[in-house]
Amino acid sequence: MVIEDPTEKGIRKALNFGHTVGHAVETNSLINDGDPLTHGEAIAIGMICEAYLSYKKTGLKKEELDEIVEVISGLYPKYPLKTADFVTLCEIMLKDKKNQNGKINCTLLENIGKCTLDHICTDAELCESLAFYAAL
Repeated sequence: MVIEDPTEKGIRKALNFGHTVGHAVETNSLINDGDPLTHGEAIAIGMICEAYLSYKKTGLKKEELDEIVEVISGLYPKYPLKTADFVTLCEIMLKDKKNQNGKINCTLLENIGKCTLDHICTDAELCESLAFYAAL
């Protein structure tokens, strides 16, 4: 994918799944936590949040969302996301290089193994996905 799309204008964007939310969580953790999350831990949180967004926006089946949550939760410990940080996380996401015209852009899933690119997500949708993770 990287060789096929070196400028990240097409298929390579599939690799961004989980990274919009994950990079914001990672940045916030680096700033605020004494023992910050690793990149992988943060992206795992992002993958759960973006799988939830996929369930709400692109037709990912509930069973597939549940499977993603189960697999990732079995590999990574739960991180205590605070509701008070949700606005800050959205502000961080707004600075992401993948955004278009000042709108937060995510790679989502139609189903496990099939990404769909360039989905604009609102702050409300992103906060809902963060709340979904926090409630697990």
